[in-house]
Amino acid sequence: MPSTFSGLEIAKRAMFAQQTALYTIGHNIANENTEGYTRQRVNMQATSPYPYPSVTNGGQVGQIGTGVIAGSIQRLRERFLDLQFRDEYKNVGEYGARTDTLGKIETIINEPADEGLHYIMDEFWKGWQKLSGSSNDNAAREVVRQNAVTMADNFNFIQNELKQMQDNLNETIKERTKTIQEYMDGIANYNKQINDIVPHGYVPNDLYDQRDLLLDKLSKLIDIDVSPVVLNGKETGMVDVKLKGSGTYLVNETAASKVTAQPTDKLENGKDKYGVFIQELTPRDGSNPPVTPEGRAAIWNTGKIEALGDNETGTFEFNGVTVNITSEDNPASTEPVVDPDGKPVVSITIANGSDAKATAKAILDALNAYKNDAGTTELKNFTFSGNENGIIITGTKEDGANNNTKAITITGDVKIANNTIDDQLKTKGVNGTQAVTMNIGGGEMKGLLASRDNIVPEYINRINALAKAIVQEVNNIHITGKDKDGNPAVPFFVSKSAKGPNADGTWDMPKDANDIAVNPLIMDNPNKIAAGKTGDASDNSIALAISKLKEKKDIEIKEDGKSDPQITSFDDYTRGIVSTLGQESREAQRMLKSAISITGKVEYQRQSISNVSQDEELSESIKYQHAYNAAARMVTVVDEMLDKIINGMGVVGR
Repeated sequence: MPSTFSGLEIAKRAMFAQQTALYTIGHNIANENTEGYTRQRVNMQATSPYPYPSVTNGGQVGQIGTGVIAGSIQRLRERFLDLQFRDEYKNVGEYGARTDTLGKIETIINEPADEGLHYIMDEFWKGWQKLSGSSNDNAAREVVRQNAVTMADNFNFIQNELKQMQDNLNETIKERTKTIQEYMDGIANYNKQINDIVPHGYVPNDLYDQRDLLLDKLSKLIDIDVSPVVLNGKETGMVDVKLKGSGTYLVNETAASKVTAQPTDKLENGKDKYGVFIQELTPRDGSNPPVTPEGRAAIWNTGKIEALGDNETGTFEFNGVTVNITSEDNPASTEPVVDPDGKPVVSITIANGSDAKATAKAILDALNAYKNDAGTTELKNFTFSGNENGIIITGTKEDGANNNTKAITITGDVKIANNTIDDQLKTKGVNGTQAVTMNIGGGEMKGLLASRDNIVPEYINRINALAKAIVQEVNNIHITGKDKDGNPAVPFFVSKSAKGPNADGTWDMPKDANDIAVNPLIMDNPNKIAAGKTGDASDNSIALAISKLKEKKDIEIKEDGKSDPQITSFDDYTRGIVSTLGQESREAQRMLKSAISITGKVEYQRQSISNVSQDEELSESIKYQHAYNAAARMVTVVDEMLDKIINGMGVVGR
């Protein structure tokens, strides 16, 4: 039968279990406003009863309970809802970026509005119409000139703002790339901490919360797959993160790949356009843990050997790539290995995984073994050094045939592959991984890339096409006339850089909408505006022809990258730009609204399970407080029983 003191043990266990529950409730309440926190619950578990059945146990009525323990502290979270949330959250990121971009373009073009692009163009045509009614009126010429300046400035403004928007998107992509890397590193770090704790039987709920928060944030930026890491048939608490679609590892256990922004092309304003590259980690292979690409050396192929006397030259590449060192014009000997031109060659292979210092030593060892038919050529008294900034080998070379000693220096630049990418840099790391363009299938990053590379350039192109068509049509008509003084007319619109005609009498034309300006001769003297073909006061043919361009239906407007021009009118083309912009903006807003709605519903379900409710926690605290008080009272009861046994029994007859 149980011990006389077992009642105290049962009560003690009860107090400890209720105390654990109360402390957990306090932890929940303390973190009510903590981002990403998931409420926790203590799962009570009855301890093993006494006695355990065996052949030596005496017969008893039944097993007697031995109390309770806090069996586990559980996070109240549903993994399926997390997967649903992350799968939809990428759409919030993508269409949020698209909606923001299209909304800003609408603001820049300012249509429909009383003073938008269409209105300004109308005022330009109206000015010519007014001049056609009074071709000798100086005031009408002033109106034409001012309206032209306003239209040119508006085209300049739109183009400048669109280019600046593209540049801003480019900078945002760079920053988001850094953020993605921070999240990946954070997830890998939490994996490491979790892996240090779980094998000891603990459940690191708070670490899980912090990692899940990073996973949520990462899922908004890029489309990811998250799966638990299972080793030897057991879940480790760690997760793997892959790029959805390509299956590229972002995080494998405690290692993270390296994501960087690298120049790939030029923006419309001439600045570097950045692509997103990933240097993938090496995932676990059986018992071999994953390897991060961080710190892998990648060597430029511009290393050189400079030797006095022999004019020795050479190039070498490391990380498993053959190193070739050539020695030219050495009359004292003939090398046993020669290239197709008959020049001696030394081939050195550097093992994968070599750091800068080991690579330098390997080159030295190879040079020390460099032999020719006249004897051994060695480096004497050499020293070497290597770090992230370079490899330097110095020493003296002794020619065995001539007993000549020459100074020799080998220098090579060491760069980190995930920090430096260009045509000469060898991006292979110690395990053969290479930085490649990241295949982004969703998330805010996809929306930013689409905005920078497709949406904004499309409107830059269309505004350019419209502006250049107006310049061409107006100039073609204007140069056929004569100004008020009877002189041949000059082009009405020219490049901003044009200060006067070229030597052959031509004028530089605008390259794009940002380069449009009214001819400086017209700016100095509005009489240079041609209203007619003869210059007579009664001749309004030029002004009338230009004013009718507004309604001309067979104007060719050619967009860059399109094989055929559009045959349309200026008004219809402008309305088409505005209409397309409006439709794209509404569609992006609709998709964003839908994504927010779906994500919101899933998040509501998550919060209904995981969120901390003060009322519920306080109610639970009262329950556990009463249980604790009852257990404490039980201690008193057992104490009184023991007191009776110890002090009250066996006193008869004393």
